[in-house]
Amino acid sequence: MRNKYLLFCAVYRYQSQFDKIIKNDDVVHHFSKPVVFTEMAMQTMIRKRLEYNYDVVDEESCFVFLEDLKAQRLITQPFFSVLVDLWQTKKDLTFQKDICFDDLSLTDSYLLSQIHHYEQNLDADDEEFFMQALKDQLNDLAIDPDGFSTMFNILDQYADLVNMAYPFLYWGYDIARFIEVIRESYEVGYLTKEQANEQIDALAYSVEKKFTSWEQFLASCIVGKCFKSGGKLFSNNDILNINDYVKNIYDLIQSPNNILINSGIWPHSNLNQLAFKLERSFDLKPNKVADVLSEYGVNVQMKTKSVTLAYEKLFKPLEEADLSLMFEGEKQTEEFLFAIAETDSDVLFWKRFHTLKEDFELFFSKNEIPLFIFGNFYLTNKAMYNTKRALFRKKLVVTPINELEYRIVPHIESFSFTLYVNSVKMLLIKLSKFADASVNLNAGDRYALEQRFIKECKIVNDILNGIRVN
Repeated sequence: MRNKYLLFCAVYRYQSQFDKIIKNDDVVHHFSKPVVFTEMAMQTMIRKRLEYNYDVVDEESCFVFLEDLKAQRLITQPFFSVLVDLWQTKKDLTFQKDICFDDLSLTDSYLLSQIHHYEQNLDADDEEFFMQALKDQLNDLAIDPDGFSTMFNILDQYADLVNMAYPFLYWGYDIARFIEVIRESYEVGYLTKEQANEQIDALAYSVEKKFTSWEQFLASCIVGKCFKSGGKLFSNNDILNINDYVKNIYDLIQSPNNILINSGIWPHSNLNQLAFKLERSFDLKPNKVADVLSEYGVNVQMKTKSVTLAYEKLFKPLEEADLSLMFEGEKQTEEFLFAIAETDSDVLFWKRFHTLKEDFELFFSKNEIPLFIFGNFYLTNKAMYNTKRALFRKKLVVTPINELEYRIVPHIESFSFTLYVNSVKMLLIKLSKFADASVNLNAGDRYALEQRFIKECKIVNDILNGIRVN
């Protein structure tokens, strides 16, 4: 299955590791080509997420959720469009008490036009039903003493994004959830490829016509998320809190791979304006580290070679091995560093290599490219440099890359493993995804998960020992 419109749920899919991938086709693969998972542990984790967040447990409940969401949009989305119009023209509603829908002076033709923003092919009965539902929602808001003041405060707080998303203030958020549920339902076998594509395409064609750019769509996602959480930055009932949600979008649009622009959807989008608005509204800061990197003798050519080699020799083989739980979502720490996008961790990687060369007066040729740092182990395409402390000074052990031997020792109880290099302990890694998936499993499923863990450890062991760089 491959469908470019799966990018509409990219906010739930983006991880910083995608910035390491150079080839655009490889990036697109992650976002638009899901696979059906056969491992019990992975299926269990996704199924629990679908059930907890969306009450989806099989094909029937999946279609019920999707139909409910489509029906709700003809009430919820027009409601927010009307709300913005009232916010722009009737700010005094914030201070009015004891009012109802009739006091808003909204005509039927105006309300119907807001519904038609989202669906024009409605018969008379449907129009009457959705118009009455919209009136009921607006009446509930009006009779609530704090209704308009609460809503208007959220609109004031995110005014830049509201204006960018208009008139679709909430729709983007629902679309992202809609597509994510389809994707995950396909991944665990609730939906067939044909069913998933049919559901996605039916919605996506309309979305692509009505929205004009990625910035409008993503602003709609964010504003919808803000309203969903009542303007609060954290909500325990959501998959992602607002901060994480917005940070995912910010990193996505800043990605050097131009993941969205290269999709062919709204190719003339200009995401710089959205990035600026997110920086201002959520106190985000762009990563400007190019000048800092130059201090450590890093140029674009060297960095590109480092990223490309690391991906080719380690990350791509790991991805192709379908290690579903091994590294998914694992956060980079100071124990494991490599060249990535413009981030503080990237600076740290090059700074540590620079310090290594200065401390031991190493003079790398232009053909020696830094690849990874594992704790005190520094790997290039030529050798492994291991720093040790001997009495009052540091000692450097240099091993040519073709003489390296890796050995992974798994620890089943804690779902962690120790990595040894030439019999020297390199580091201990705990795999939180395995640990999370093991919660509340019966004995049989736990055993299956443990066997999967052992298998993935062996695969990683083989991949590491296969690293040979010319």
